[in-house]
Amino acid sequence: MIIDGLLNLSLKLQADFDSELEKLQGENSMKFITQSGIKWFNEGKEEGKSEGKTKWKAEGKAEGLALALKLKYEEPGTKFAKKLIGINNLEILDSIYQGIEAGLPLSELKKLLKPKASVK
Repeated sequence: MIIDGLLNLSLKLQADFDSELEKLQGENSMKFITQSGIKWFNEGKEEGKSEGKTKWKAEGKAEGLALALKLKYEEPGTKFAKKLIGINNLEILDSIYQGIEAGLPLSELKKLLKPKASVK
């Protein structure tokens, strides 16, 4: 290294210089990443975004439904709303919303918690 040959540093300054140089080299070094690795990373990133959006959307709907259940069905509705916590299936939450809007009794809304079997 040219700078190293031109400077005559004290032992302390030389140790500080070496330490800084190691840090810079470490920060600027590149790791080997394959094209497949980049592809898998990006796919995982997109999948994570999608899952996150669904989760947050479901949590928001569940919170809104909890308020609607409390207002429409009072204490029994509030108890039922606690069962909605953690449900990420937007189809179930939408069907409960539609049931509340249609004025279904709470006993019918409880039946909507079970996902419908898909037809093959």
